[in-house]
Amino acid sequence: MKAKRRLFQAMFLSLLSISPLSALQYQITDLGQGRAYDINNSQQIIIRYNGLGYLYEDGVRSDIAALGGTVEVNRINNAGQIVGHSGEYAFMNDGTAHSLGTLGGYSHAYGINDNGIIAGGSYTAGFAQYQPVIYENGGVTNINPSAQYMYTTDINNSGTAIVMSNPTGISTAYLYTRNPNPNFLSIGGYDTSAYCINNNDMVVGASSFGGNLHAYIYSAGSIIDLGTLNGYSQSVAQHINDAGIVVGSSQTDSNDMQAFVYCDNQMYNLNDLVIDISLWTLEKAQSVNDMGEIVGWGTYDGEQRAFLLTPVLVPEPMSIVLLLGAIAGLLTHKIRRL
Repeated sequence: MKAKRRLFQAMFLSLLSISPLSALQYQITDLGQGRAYDINNSQQIIIRYNGLGYLYEDGVRSDIAALGGTVEVNRINNAGQIVGHSGEYAFMNDGTAHSLGTLGGYSHAYGINDNGIIAGGSYTAGFAQYQPVIYENGGVTNINPSAQYMYTTDINNSGTAIVMSNPTGISTAYLYTRNPNPNFLSIGGYDTSAYCINNNDMVVGASSFGGNLHAYIYSAGSIIDLGTLNGYSQSVAQHINDAGIVVGSSQTDSNDMQAFVYCDNQMYNLNDLVIDISLWTLEKAQSVNDMGEIVGWGTYDGEQRAFLLTPVLVPEPMSIVLLLGAIAGLLTHKIRRL
């Protein structure tokens, strides 16, 4: 099954590189009540609902064991390790639930890379400060002991992390590297939040452009405004995959937020791309994996429910010829390896 998914991933990325595409559409799967927060490349999905965490895999939804209290699951890596917070303390579930430790107060885990290194934040004793931490090899490392209110939101496979500081209500975001020496590099912008970093050091979040918060991509020292749907005022990017596909939500003419995907330098309303949208309104796209599968939440017949979107690409005739050539090349390569 995993080999088939890897082949599908290679085919999908090959088709994305072929231009032009006449249509990008999605099939929707109802994941049940709640909010889907992340999806890995094996299509394992984590969901929050009613103070509990759930794993959706192969059509089955099961409880995620935690530490007790209210559970918020945030990320799942490609090894199936899940992180979040439970009863106000950071935890990881790798088949069983483990406490990740603390600086003396409540702690939280926000991101995890494929090496099992975890990004988070923790209050110090007496809740005097909230400081950025990295959980690794069973320990907790405070990466800025002088911070007043700062936390690490995500970390990629090379160990580059994104850090947010918000001591006064105005957010500042940084890239954090620790090799050869610890270093914080400002992403720039004004009132900038950062939520995801991919393995190419591209970061997404929201920043103020012309007085309005807009989704952005940060890459190679530049912050790029992604705009909004239909020119309205607000948008926020939540996730970016390694192909540079971005998902998030954007304000619409009704002042509601609707889910978007950003690719080929354009923002698309996902509600316009689902083959059978029926009674759905897609409100927030929260995560996208490397096969372009998207999870998030919206309303179905007035009830909040989690969704999975699976891409269906419809190429123009010349793109079909090029795609068949790409598939033949992939299959030939696979046969030669056998």
